[in-house]
Amino acid sequence: CFFSVMGNCDAFLDGVTEKEAVLEIEGHRIFICHGHTRMVKYGKGGLVAAAREKNCDIALYGHTHIAHEEYNSEYGLYMFNPGSIGSPRDGRFTYGILSIDKKNVLFSVGEVK
Repeated sequence: CFFSVMGNCDAFLDGVTEKEAVLEIEGHRIFICHGHTRMVKYGKGGLVAAAREKNCDIALYGHTHIAHEEYNSEYGLYMFNPGSIGSPRDGRFTYGILSIDKKNVLFSVGEVK
């Protein structure tokens, strides 16, 4: 499955692609956003609030260009950022793969050398 959302530098996609979306896969609700809409560079609070508001247990985001994976046990929320394969901010050229098998959620970060 492939799905994309509009980022802060994707003005050419305005009206073609959503800025945020919710997907339902294998019993999980997944909140997807680029990250700029929830100001993730300043913390994950906006991301967590949006995912909770939409009853999601997984949040996928970008914008920071740095891979990140975290489980927030307080809210039962997985948060994943694949980083950047084109212009990373930490020098690691990364991508992410999300695997879901019913209750099992696995996020893998791959690195291109």
